[in-house]
Amino acid sequence: MVTQSAIFVDAGFLLAVGGTQVAGTSLRSAFSVNYKQLIEGILKRTAEHSGLDVLRVYWYDASKDALFTDEHKSIGLLPDVKVRLGRISFNGEQKGVDLKLGLDLVGVARNRAASVAFLVSGDDDLAEAVEEAQDLGMKVVLVGVDNPNHRLGVTSVAEHLALRVDSIIALPQELIEACFTKNVADTPRPTPVLTVQPAPLPQPSAPGPRPS
Repeated sequence: MVTQSAIFVDAGFLLAVGGTQVAGTSLRSAFSVNYKQLIEGILKRTAEHSGLDVLRVYWYDASKDALFTDEHKSIGLLPDVKVRLGRISFNGEQKGVDLKLGLDLVGVARNRAASVAFLVSGDDDLAEAVEEAQDLGMKVVLVGVDNPNHRLGVTSVAEHLALRVDSIIALPQELIEACFTKNVADTPRPTPVLTVQPAPLPQPSAPGPRPS
């Protein structure tokens, strides 16, 4: 097996955690992200842990009809980053993202393209794919966002998933704070109040001369 790593990023998970930390909500319209800086930070943290070269970063997200948005295009143009898209259903749920991630994870392990997988996610639906990749000889390291107040040491990670990976590392909160910016809504300008002056009352006409 090649001694290099591959990084699998569940963007829905990472952006929800980062947005909640910085903007108080996972609603994407509430914050902006410096994706280049964020991915560079992930690469730095994983390299500190393994010391291995990186095959590539796989970035999983969803969009309407699984079509690339301008944001996804800018991410996909970064060096060694591959964007994989599921679709967003009519009720706003992501469809097909976990399936794509799990299949790619197992595929990289089966093809012996990497010896270590860094998984940026918290979804317990990936536990089965993690175990299958491990059975093929791959080490799987879970990557979360640092949370010293949580017994796992990271935020929003399912215990079912945490129990199946080989180890857990954390992205520093400083990275999240540097890469996420809360969007400030434009303050609506007050509507000017129009004062309508009442129309003057008609004046009674002067009485005409009485007939004699």
